[in-house]
Amino acid sequence: MAVACRLCHSTAGEKFLDLGTVPLANALLAPGAAAEEARFPLGLWFCESCFLVQLTDVVVPEKLFANYVYVSSISQQWLKKCEQYASRIRTRLGLDDRSQVVEIGSNDGCLLRFFQRDNIPVLGVEPATDIAREAIENGVPTETVFFGAKTAGRLSETHAADLIVANNVFAHAPDLHDFVQGLAILLKPGGTITVEVPHLQRMLEELQFDTIYHEHVYYFSLHSIEAALSRYGLAVYDAEAIPSHGGSLRIYAAHQSARFDASPNIEAIRRAELEAGLAHLETYRRFAAAVHITIGKLRRFFSQAAVERKRIVGYSAAAKGVTLLNCVDPGPAALDYVVDLSPRKQGLRLPGTHSMIYSPERVFATKPDYLLLLAWNLREEIMEQMKDVRSWGCKFVVPVPEPTILA
Repeated sequence: MAVACRLCHSTAGEKFLDLGTVPLANALLAPGAAAEEARFPLGLWFCESCFLVQLTDVVVPEKLFANYVYVSSISQQWLKKCEQYASRIRTRLGLDDRSQVVEIGSNDGCLLRFFQRDNIPVLGVEPATDIAREAIENGVPTETVFFGAKTAGRLSETHAADLIVANNVFAHAPDLHDFVQGLAILLKPGGTITVEVPHLQRMLEELQFDTIYHEHVYYFSLHSIEAALSRYGLAVYDAEAIPSHGGSLRIYAAHQSARFDASPNIEAIRRAELEAGLAHLETYRRFAAAVHITIGKLRRFFSQAAVERKRIVGYSAAAKGVTLLNCVDPGPAALDYVVDLSPRKQGLRLPGTHSMIYSPERVFATKPDYLLLLAWNLREEIMEQMKDVRSWGCKFVVPVPEPTILA
């Protein structure tokens, strides 16, 4: 049966990566839960017509976000980034107390609070009930609903937006048409949308296969973002590479009728993507081959540690860590446990491997030999936080693009 692109409906493409069947990355397990859990195929397909990379199989959002445990504000690095973004965009767009900011996928409202500090009206849209409740309790008005054209039509009557923020949520909506149409409906005629997505080019170049999980239905280049937005009268007028999540792309878009001057950054990023081969299927085939080589290296790292009786602890119950561990499948005895700063995750178990999750303090009590950085995108923050582990000779391990041991 032919796969059709969810954006342009072309069947010209190929499944280039198969990571097997993997449990849902954020479906953490209670200690006494049954060992059996649902697993779903995890593979990627490349559309040769619009260059959009997408999952071959999609899990319905209601399953993905029913018991969501990721809280944005747990990372100080992320909070600092939110504060910097809010300050810059407020100045760039001239936002004030007469403006309206709406964030799609607003999580616990940590970004919107920085706008509130400057008396700018805000609204969050967050489908995860517990997380949305936390935002509301913290004073951030939040709609607990999945975003799309219908929701946008209702909200536009009272909250038409001067700025729509969609950070790390654009890839999560299986119905990309409904999502983008919603953006166009909710945006004021002269308003701006900023979208942040992990950049496909960085994923390919740095073998970030662990960023592939069921929440991420799409893997975007600038080209494919522009293709999606243009179908609903939206145009990118600026773009920039940012370091978030191992290398992301932030785009600024508006209604085509607004006629914003296009930044030279756009052409520069387009050219870089083409030079990196993002329009050619062979690039994706090479990526898949390299991913399986890296998985093999990680398996050998775990095996060698077992031979040498070295103890390994994982840092962070991040979604990317779940993908990595389930693809590598090191065995139940290979990883002692996992630590995470989030109290929401502590006391639960990782999907698939069933590793217990504890507070980072446990590391100092048990003194492992290696700390495997499953949230490698925050490695500077983590290594500073955990620097005292060096006192007994513990080493940090960065797993991608290949396992690298740092003293």
